[in-house]
Amino acid sequence: MNVVSAVVGLWLLTITPNDHSAEILAGMAHTEKVEQIDDVIVTTPAIIDAEIIAGHLVVSGLQEGLGELVIIAGGNKTSRFYRVVTELNQRLITELEDISRSYPAVTWQAHQGLVVLRGELVEQEIAQLQERLGDYPEVLLQLQRKPEAIPQQLELSVQIAEVKSSFTEQLGLRWPNQVDGLLISTEASQAIQFVTDIQTQLDILEQEGHARLLAKPTLLTQDGGKAEFLVGGEIPLPQVSAQGMQDVSYRDYGIALEISPSLLADNIIQAQVYAEISSIDPATSVAGIPGILTRKVRSIVHAESNESLVLSGLLSQEQAQHAERFPWLHQLPILGKLFASEQFRQAQTELIVVVTPRIRSQQLEQPLNQIELFRQRNQCVGMLPLAESINPN
Repeated sequence: MNVVSAVVGLWLLTITPNDHSAEILAGMAHTEKVEQIDDVIVTTPAIIDAEIIAGHLVVSGLQEGLGELVIIAGGNKTSRFYRVVTELNQRLITELEDISRSYPAVTWQAHQGLVVLRGELVEQEIAQLQERLGDYPEVLLQLQRKPEAIPQQLELSVQIAEVKSSFTEQLGLRWPNQVDGLLISTEASQAIQFVTDIQTQLDILEQEGHARLLAKPTLLTQDGGKAEFLVGGEIPLPQVSAQGMQDVSYRDYGIALEISPSLLADNIIQAQVYAEISSIDPATSVAGIPGILTRKVRSIVHAESNESLVLSGLLSQEQAQHAERFPWLHQLPILGKLFASEQFRQAQTELIVVVTPRIRSQQLEQPLNQIELFRQRNQCVGMLPLAESINPN
């Protein structure tokens, strides 16, 4: 790592309007630009020293006390006073205490009027401290640059399924026929089995013919990022231009989902979920072109890794019936299969969307943890560990 060492300034100046005095830390110097000075006379040489260098008046603090110098310019004499101190001023102490609270990784130590800050920060935080302490020349920064943290990768496993309405309770889900919101499934696993989540239950229902998996995409995003996908597709909408020419435009149709996951403390995932649902509205058709109604749902949910967010009631059976009047709806990805389902048209099935966020780094650890849990449970009921059964001694 690179080490950043920087002396913040060269002097400490506090002007007191009443006596025109300035405060200087012992061992430091105050420098200011001056013009047309003929001579400088120090009346307290044991406390301060002064000289003119390249048009600048440089006053050095030697020991604690009140120093005075006389400036001669154009036949006039002006006295200036400089108070030399050896202790840190209270304003700096307050600033350092606040820095300690804001940056727990930073420590500071005072010695002979100087303050040294040490710690490890990212480059942006170092720049903030340099700017913040720019008025304190007695502060020395000895900070190490910490590499920028790589955002955690989050995986979103999505299952879009048609499930018989009579079997939704088997998944631990209960909702009205039309729900304009989000439900969270927290189905618990049994004692000695591997963790069984809602995705596994959907697979079982599918094998038994009680559910049909329409799509199973997997999305990958980073902490604080955004993932989008469309349950449906684009539909052609013919239109007539002002010149009387016919044209075709395309518009998204179906369920557009936008999920923005963020990783909180204790591996809790906060997900901002936005769903936009498009549906056919034959009542607003113009010249045979159907109108499109749009509903929007926005919510913020919290879940642990591998818990499922379940959306249901987003599409009604009426949409499948409209598909009979507009055959091109059967050509849409995912929804085309749903609209072709006689059971869905008769309100015997539900469309559900299951989104399961996972922390990517935990994906490799999970199988090992499950095997260890299974091994411990087996020992509890008297089963020998696998290694002992293979190599009995």
